[in-house]
Amino acid sequence: MRAFLWSIDAQENIRCKLCLKKCLITKKKPSGFCKVRKRRENILIVTNYMRIKYLEDEIENLHFLHFKPFNKVLVINSIGTNCNFCSMEITEDELKKIEIEKFIDEIKQKNYKILFFYQQEPIIFFETMYKIAKYAFRAGLINVFSTNAYFLPILSKLFKKYFSAVQVRVYNFLDEDFYKRIGLEDTKTLKKTILYLYRQKLHMEILNIINEEYKKEKLVEFSELIINDLSSSIPFHIHYPNNENIYELLELKDLAERTGLRFVYINDERNVLCYNCKSIIIDRENKTINLNSSYRCPNCLAKVELIL
Repeated sequence: MRAFLWSIDAQENIRCKLCLKKCLITKKKPSGFCKVRKRRENILIVTNYMRIKYLEDEIENLHFLHFKPFNKVLVINSIGTNCNFCSMEITEDELKKIEIEKFIDEIKQKNYKILFFYQQEPIIFFETMYKIAKYAFRAGLINVFSTNAYFLPILSKLFKKYFSAVQVRVYNFLDEDFYKRIGLEDTKTLKKTILYLYRQKLHMEILNIINEEYKKEKLVEFSELIINDLSSSIPFHIHYPNNENIYELLELKDLAERTGLRFVYINDERNVLCYNCKSIIIDRENKTINLNSSYRCPNCLAKVELIL
């Protein structure tokens, strides 16, 4: 499959323009960082086209709490990444070559309503993701994708037509020094991409994946950026894998809320509370939603941003 978004210069060097790495692909270096966008003579091709791994999950398990609660989703993945920190263990043997029409029919027969394009990094299998989303949308299905947003801001417009929601994954609260170490140096443009995605009117939730290198001042800085440039009502998830220190996690949650974020979740929190009076709005255990007809908390009438 011929790749999207690349150019070739007079010296026959190919420049991939899919993500912000903008890999230079030469005859001596025939593939980009992702290893799936490769040179074939003077054309850039994708080697993972229509080759995916997919499985069923609950939308809440993916740190996505304000969108279509209590729904099962089909999680779609493939090989290739643009980040040293984002990678998941997926092998070639796990991939299945699909035929798009048959695949969509199979999804509908199994009563899936939501497709969730998830890690590694879905932008790296953009050609596949976009075609599946196009056919799924036409079949009445809902498309959601997760991304580290390390791509040109202008590409955000391509998602508006077929996608309903996006999960933006950031690491250690968008700490620039940490991003340099994991190979995502251009955080200035990355921030613009997040803003452009928000402007497409997609439902957005932010997933912060952190480790022991996180800095509290970066949490405050990133929270303020969201409040000032996006919205204080964007769900803000803090996921610290393998950390069972609830007091440390609660401290981070409190700091984010005191900065001004309304909906902050730590690790495996699942219930949605009213930001104003703390009444339970979505009770995952009992599968109940407690809102009035205006999508407001029935206790205090605060507006709660949800897509049901």
